Amino acid sequence: MRKRPAFTLLELAVTVAVAAILGTFGYASYSSYIRKSNDNTAIGLADELAQNLAHYAALNSAVYPANLNSGWNSTVTALGTLAEFPSTPPAVFKASSTDTAGNNLLSYSNSAGSTFQIEFKASGGTGQPYCRDPNGLASITWQNAGPFTGCP
Repeated sequence: MRKRPAFTLLELAVTVAVAAILGTFGYASYSSYIRKSNDNTAIGLADELAQNLAHYAALNSAVYPANLNSGWNSTVTALGTLAEFPSTPPAVFKASSTDTAGNNLLSYSNSAGSTFQIEFKASGGTGQPYCRDPNGLASITWQNAGPFTGCP
């Protein structure tokens, strides 16, 4: 009878170790991809919210909703029928599973309604907070109070 070649225990252990190392790198890369994807989703939604605010101003003599110092729900309510969003904030803006106010998104306007600012960060994202105003998007330090500085 002829003997078949077989893997030794050492060869199998090395193969398993290499596979584990490659899996670790793959998981880290995938996690980073998911965090960046959540950030991009939040940025896209904030841009849409800013477009809704610009539409509101275009229909109201270049005035944004005045004294808009609120979260997602109040911002969408202030926009009224112009809002193209559900009253419940998307998961990407929720600070936790029990947050129904959208505490990862805050919007501000001055008493004259001449400008607005949106402060946000993505739940499950990189943790980087952003600011969106009529001039565009910028990275900021999360302040949780407004009006604030840091938008472009």
